[in-house]
Amino acid sequence: MSKIFIFFTIFALILFTPSVAQQYPVTHYTTLDGLANNAVQAMYVDSRGLLWVGTEHGISLKENGTFKNFYEEDGLAFGSCWAITEDQKGHMWFGSYGGGISRFDGKRLTSFGSQIGLIDTRIRHFYPYQNKIFIGTENGISIIDIETDQITALEETVLDSPQSYVSGFFDHEEYLYYSTYGMGVYRLDPKAPENSLFKVNDHAMIYALEKVSDQIYTSNKGNLDQFDIEDLIKGKSPKFSFGQSIVWDFGIINQENIVLATWGIYANNGGIYRLGNQKFEDISNKIPVDSKTLKSVVYSPNDQKLYLGSSKQGVYAIQLVDDVLYFPYENKSVLGFCFEFGNEAILHHKGFDILQNNSEKAIFIKNEDFKNQADKYLQQRNAYIPKHEDDFFELKLDTSKDDILYYEVHAHDEKYWISSNLGLFVLNQNGDFLHYLPIHTYKIGFTNQGELIETNPYGGVRIYSSLEPLQYTYFGYKEDETTPTMVTGISKVHNKTFFASVFEGLFHYDGTKFFSYQNGNGFEPSKIKEMNATSDGKLILATEFDSIYVVEGAGDFEILEKIPREHIVGKTVVFLESYEDYIFIGTEKGLNIHHNGYVRVLDDEQGLNHMIFLSAKVRENKLYLGTTQGYYTLDLPRILHSKPNKIHLAVSEVLVNQKPLDPDAYSWFAYNKSQISTPFGNQTLLMKFKPVGYRYPDKLAYRYRLKPTDEWSPYSTDAQLFLSYLPYGNFNIEVEVYDQFTGTLSTTQLIQLKITRPFYYSPIFIFAFLALVLYFSFLLYKERIRRLRDKEAITQGLRRQSAETKLEALQSQMNPHFIFNALTSIQLYIVKGDSKNATSFIQRFTSLIRKTLNNSSELYIPIKEEVNYLQDYIAIENQRRLEKISFTFDVESDIDLSWQVPPMLIQPVIENIFMHAFVSNFPGGEVLIILKIMDEKRLSCTVEDNGVGINQKGKFKNNNSKGLDLVKRRIALLFEEEGDYLQIGTASQGGTKVTITIPLKKI
Repeated sequence: MSKIFIFFTIFALILFTPSVAQQYPVTHYTTLDGLANNAVQAMYVDSRGLLWVGTEHGISLKENGTFKNFYEEDGLAFGSCWAITEDQKGHMWFGSYGGGISRFDGKRLTSFGSQIGLIDTRIRHFYPYQNKIFIGTENGISIIDIETDQITALEETVLDSPQSYVSGFFDHEEYLYYSTYGMGVYRLDPKAPENSLFKVNDHAMIYALEKVSDQIYTSNKGNLDQFDIEDLIKGKSPKFSFGQSIVWDFGIINQENIVLATWGIYANNGGIYRLGNQKFEDISNKIPVDSKTLKSVVYSPNDQKLYLGSSKQGVYAIQLVDDVLYFPYENKSVLGFCFEFGNEAILHHKGFDILQNNSEKAIFIKNEDFKNQADKYLQQRNAYIPKHEDDFFELKLDTSKDDILYYEVHAHDEKYWISSNLGLFVLNQNGDFLHYLPIHTYKIGFTNQGELIETNPYGGVRIYSSLEPLQYTYFGYKEDETTPTMVTGISKVHNKTFFASVFEGLFHYDGTKFFSYQNGNGFEPSKIKEMNATSDGKLILATEFDSIYVVEGAGDFEILEKIPREHIVGKTVVFLESYEDYIFIGTEKGLNIHHNGYVRVLDDEQGLNHMIFLSAKVRENKLYLGTTQGYYTLDLPRILHSKPNKIHLAVSEVLVNQKPLDPDAYSWFAYNKSQISTPFGNQTLLMKFKPVGYRYPDKLAYRYRLKPTDEWSPYSTDAQLFLSYLPYGNFNIEVEVYDQFTGTLSTTQLIQLKITRPFYYSPIFIFAFLALVLYFSFLLYKERIRRLRDKEAITQGLRRQSAETKLEALQSQMNPHFIFNALTSIQLYIVKGDSKNATSFIQRFTSLIRKTLNNSSELYIPIKEEVNYLQDYIAIENQRRLEKISFTFDVESDIDLSWQVPPMLIQPVIENIFMHAFVSNFPGGEVLIILKIMDEKRLSCTVEDNGVGINQKGKFKNNNSKGLDLVKRRIALLFEEEGDYLQIGTASQGGTKVTITIPLKKI
């Protein structure tokens, strides 16, 4: 608490003391910087530290130095915003003049417009009170319940007067009070506002109202009225009236420091004032705001900035910290500082000023004074004028006072030494001229013995042992290559005087001669632009294109540190300074501060708005920077030893495959979840993030990594990540932040990212895929088998057709043999004249021939038909031979007689029995025919007789059987392969036993 008190005490003393000329840095924002409109009507800093700006055309939100705008198309009730507040839930409310109210809940705008209960759509003021917001309008008051969004109109507050608009609120004890412009001050009971209205004071012409402790300030036409609260609510008049303009808003920094935003309407007396002791204190010289039409003011404690809103010129941001102070110095170009002898001396483009601290006396030496001193010297009879041909730098003695160019100022031997294009001037501490030397030189210095050093940029070096008369030792570069030319700096370190040259590098002078550090003597860089000697005997050297070096100058020469040029912000080094173990490097981009290997940067974000640096000087704990329009002072302990803040980052926008995430995923302009999950295929992301609540966001550089084991990306000042074609998996995105203001590093977890595994990597899919592959492989295999079978079927069909043709041929060979035997029998009957038997035989024969013809064209016939056919054949043969051979058929019970077998395979065996088994007059011939199932495709037929039998070679004793050979061949064709399908052996009764394997078709 004491630190805050001390800060604001210093603030009040410095900011509001008229004798002090310093200015606080001001940044001006307009529509060119992204502001919605330059006509600002209201401003508010919310609990998150965000600045809301209500304009005549939209609302602007300032965060991290940029503006985000909201218009009617975004959900705003009306573009003209005159009032802003925040409720207990942290929701923002915006009152428009003519369109009602709007609420922003962190995700979206909700417009209430002309909703029932809103007494007037012309909103002037808001006043949050517990779970309600009192809405002051152009004509009366409404109340909105933030829990239910219900709006209630207080009809008794409607006064129906052009002067009845509400101009302010305050609460005191248990009551709420509000002021109107011209109808007085009223009291309400906030707990039961209906029928509680009571007028407490007739005071009128109130433009604005503010409660400060136990005092009430009301803005009148051209002045401010001050009341004790008790006096106001008792109807008394103000105890003080003061000021000179109309106050539209009060910016409360603390109870002692209140800033007034004023606009005189018809008088040009507006601007920024401080509320003093019954007076307006004009602070425009401390806060250079050029607007006279200020309508709003608000203070942001988070970044210690004061914001002013102009009705015509946008927003002004004033940085109220003492780290950086600006002194306009009448817009003079400050070329050098001298703080020796207890004085403050400043060299500028219009002369030389000395502020004597012990007497607070200011001495101003102008250009004409320098010109007069030069002319006075030239008027002397024996005035010595150095000549250019003597290797002096050319001097134009007719230079006018307006064309004088000053180069630098030095303090030496209790005197000030000032070099210029008109010559070298020596002054005492009171500003009196002691010497004038007609010497034109850019750089001067002094040896350890106190001798003046003069350098000729294109010649050599002179060391003066006397000024009156001029006596010197000349070191010409033509005579001695170790003599420096184009000297850019001279510094003394212990017993050495160092020279920096933009052509030849580094030299030193030991009192008698020069020594060059080039050509293998310790320091090769040649183009040295700036040089500075530290208090502990080191030299800092800035080369034109190379790095910046820190070398040992007091002892043995060595390079102590090399600062890479890429670590420096800016291309051109314009000055070097040092403080303790800090190195200050000025460039066109700002002030670089190097310390322990890290570089910090200060620029316009810290208040260095004028960055064309002409000079720099450390005095005690302050760094002075001269510019083309005055100078800055920097409080070094506050800047260098400030504690780094923890930097919090929030994801502000995510695009997945160039498509934004659902707006509901954001709250208060930040992604409101700890993880982003996206399916595989959507693995290209653009992720924008932002620092939250940090004063200097432009000073941050970022690098990131996706996993702790990954390498860091290169640093970038763009607060965004572009991640393309990420693999699936979980990523814990870390961001390392380099703060260029404090020179510190911090690492924070930005967000967790999950790219879901593609479905084809899941075990279920892999199993299903393999099963599918196997299934399709099986289908392909089956298709292959089917095609092979089809091909084989075609082949077999061709073979079958060939076999059938062969079978038919074989059958055609069998049929004539049988027919021949039958016809022979018929012939015998006819010869014998046995017409009856002949006729009977012919009938049976024709029937058998018919069946033979029918069966011969079929590959398979039913077993029943085959048995019938054999029975008919046996009957004919018995009749033809006049022999009665007994035939018995034994068919297995499991055989279905509808099953099919090839026709006429058994008949040749029967025929052989008739022909070979029984000799003439063989008594009791018997034949047994047995049909059995072998398997699903084969039938066994065994034919046994009790005849004469077979010989040992398997042939019938009387003759060979051609018919059996035909049977074998037919069966082999039917089975499509050779085999032992017909077996001939001896029956159990001594006869012949023939076993045939017959193809079977079950139908």
